[in-house]
Amino acid sequence: MKIFSWIRFGLFVLSIGWQLWQEFNPYIYAWSRKIGGVTIADYQIQTRELSIQSMLTKAQELYQQGDNCEACRFLY
Repeated sequence: MKIFSWIRFGLFVLSIGWQLWQEFNPYIYAWSRKIGGVTIADYQIQTRELSIQSMLTKAQELYQQGDNCEACRFLY
């Protein structure tokens, strides 16, 4: 009976860990990118330097590749 209790406890801990990972994954990912030297502000500066025509062209390319989310971001 003790083995079943430990298995149940282990599954409980794993489920809590999985839920925490799903909740905090975007924050951890953003934090790790900031540590890596690439910040969101740096990325925004790079996108501002693109001309309107090049953004439209890039959005069309991404749309044709099936990456609609990125295409919409370039249009925005």
